[in-house]
Amino acid sequence: MSFSHKSPVPENMTTKCVFLNRYDKWDDFGCLSEKLQNSTTCRCSHFTFFAVLMIPASSLDTQNTRTLTYLTYIGCAVSAAFCALTLLTHWKHCRRAASEHSVQIHVNLASALLLLNLSFLASAVLSPLSGPGLCTAMAVLLHYSLLCTFTWMALEALHLCRLLWQPFTTYIRRYLLWLCLLGWGFPASVVLIIVAVNKKNYGQTTTGTSSMCWVTNVTIHYASITGYLGIVLFLNAGILVSVITKMAQLRSVSSHNETSRTCKATCSVLGLSCALGLTWGLGFLSIGYINLPILYIFTILNSLQGFFLFLWICMIRYRKEELAGKSTQNLETKPQNNIITTTT
Repeated sequence: MSFSHKSPVPENMTTKCVFLNRYDKWDDFGCLSEKLQNSTTCRCSHFTFFAVLMIPASSLDTQNTRTLTYLTYIGCAVSAAFCALTLLTHWKHCRRAASEHSVQIHVNLASALLLLNLSFLASAVLSPLSGPGLCTAMAVLLHYSLLCTFTWMALEALHLCRLLWQPFTTYIRRYLLWLCLLGWGFPASVVLIIVAVNKKNYGQTTTGTSSMCWVTNVTIHYASITGYLGIVLFLNAGILVSVITKMAQLRSVSSHNETSRTCKATCSVLGLSCALGLTWGLGFLSIGYINLPILYIFTILNSLQGFFLFLWICMIRYRKEELAGKSTQNLETKPQNNIITTTT
């Protein structure tokens, strides 16, 4: 079917073939748009009422949208698997070391990421098959898990800040309990308020060639996600700069084995960047225009955040075991030295 243009299409705009889906929203699923000078031809794989929308020319094309979608699905599946492996691997360790708050905070962040990846995959896969009620429930769960992830990334930064400036001087009663109430309870209160105001704030949305159950209210989307993420990243970036400064001061005091210390410091900074969620800040670089390299880097890094978190936690545990082994070896060698001195 061809649609002729009564007036020329502006240079910064393009045309797109769409149809009204069962949720009364414009959708381009199964449709290809062939643009000519004075007309647009729609080639669709189904029969329905079609229309041609004028959209900004900088919008992402179908091929890149599909590629980014597949990369997101694969990355989220890999991330969910490694988050589950993190929980299984460190569950006994956390039970043995109840006083190690850092480990338990990492595990809570891994739990939030696991819930986020599973809810995202469920929303993307089951969205076309679900009814309005189920789609609303999946959208609420996805929004809640995303807010939990952002909150635990902020709590990672706050705990790191406490370790830097108040390592042993301050004791907070039921410290981990308060963190859990904040990390899991605050997002729940936000989502419950949004649902209480209007359930239609959640539902099915269409982006490019795929549909999913998500937040339908643009204002709530920017306030509770974009705005909240911006605040979290701003605070976490400041704390990371403080950590790097502190590490540089420690390196200036003790400079032996420079290559090994540099590698460990680099790994620590990269791990902290992952735990603090600073890679999410790449999304702000594509606001207002399409930047394909940034979009691909953003998609790969954030969809694999659970995998990177698993590697970082394993590195932390390996370093603790290495230090424990060295301290044990020193304790074993000291008595031998004392015996030698007394006999001579």
